[in-house]
Amino acid sequence: MLDIKKIIENKEIFSEGLSNRGYDVSNLDTLLELDTKRRNYISDGDDKRSRRKENYRKRKNVSLMANSKSAYSFAGKKQKLDTHIIVVWVDNEAGVLARVVGLFSGRGYNIESLAVAEVDQKLNISRITIVTTGTPQVIDQIKLQLAKLVPVHKVAEFKREDKNVIFKEMALFKIVGKKAAMLCTASVEEVIDKHYQNQINQLEDDEKELKNKIIKFRDDEIHHKDIAYKEGATKDGLYSIMDKLIKTGSKIAIRISEKI
Repeated sequence: MLDIKKIIENKEIFSEGLSNRGYDVSNLDTLLELDTKRRNYISDGDDKRSRRKENYRKRKNVSLMANSKSAYSFAGKKQKLDTHIIVVWVDNEAGVLARVVGLFSGRGYNIESLAVAEVDQKLNISRITIVTTGTPQVIDQIKLQLAKLVPVHKVAEFKREDKNVIFKEMALFKIVGKKAAMLCTASVEEVIDKHYQNQINQLEDDEKELKNKIIKFRDDEIHHKDIAYKEGATKDGLYSIMDKLIKTGSKIAIRISEKI
């Protein structure tokens, strides 16, 4: 392929060579000029196309940035933000928590609090408890996306203001000795037992379903308390002071949860 630039630079030599071979070189200048214009036109066209593509990409990026909204941007007058507690039962294996958290962050969902615990050692299942805030549309979308994950066995959701759902607050104490640990369990269960009994007494006969649930919860707490005393819980000596401190903290936690 001929290099036009080199031909123009060495036009006389090129012209002489063609003439020696019997070619007519009278129109060589005109041909070279036309070819140069053609090449400049093509080059200008390429530059214009490149600029148009670049401007299109810039406009597209600006449009995407303007339209990219968090899932919480859809809240309107009819859909208000509510706090929900989402419980997810998953396989207890490496990487599961990262996948669940990545699902929230990747879609713009917020996590207010997160707790993970193993619930069944034989079946190797853990429970992830997530507190999040969003519209009904957002919460439904979160549940659907979580259910699609392979390690997830079950997804449950509870509204924080739902009066038909009972929420329990748990206080953790670092204690030395088996007697102190058992006393902690017994003291907390006694406070919860009285709290449940007050709720049972306040419920009317037309609320039998809720009443039966609370009775079942109370029976479980009494069972835990009985086990604690069998395992060595005692209120003798200085343990009585510890019992009062634990009960006071439990009562405060219950009152705070009732106000919330």
